[in-house]
Amino acid sequence: MKFNLIKKERMNEKEILKNIGKIVAITGTIVLTRGGLPNTVLASAADTITNGGNSVGFEVWKVVKYGSMWILAGFAVKDILESLNDGDYRAIGKIMFKYGISFAAIASMIRYFMWIDKMTQK
Repeated sequence: MKFNLIKKERMNEKEILKNIGKIVAITGTIVLTRGGLPNTVLASAADTITNGGNSVGFEVWKVVKYGSMWILAGFAVKDILESLNDGDYRAIGKIMFKYGISFAAIASMIRYFMWIDKMTQK
């Protein structure tokens, strides 16, 4: 039994998933550029080079982290739709776990590097 989503007579499943992937990518880009990027200037004359660099770095890291979240969510939806179209309902949990672990690794990367930096300073 197949689970057909948004299927027209002339489109095959791969074309549908490709179109959905494009829509997710475009939507993610719009969300990132309209709501994710900071509108304020982060550096001031009072900032030292280290603190100013860290605050700018953390703001850039936020953008990268949220961008990767939306990109991974889009790919997860694409893979889930592919598995549903193939009739493999048990793969949904595996797909969610795989992309969840991927995002957890990306999101915790800065904490990991800060931990290493803190250990090397002692």
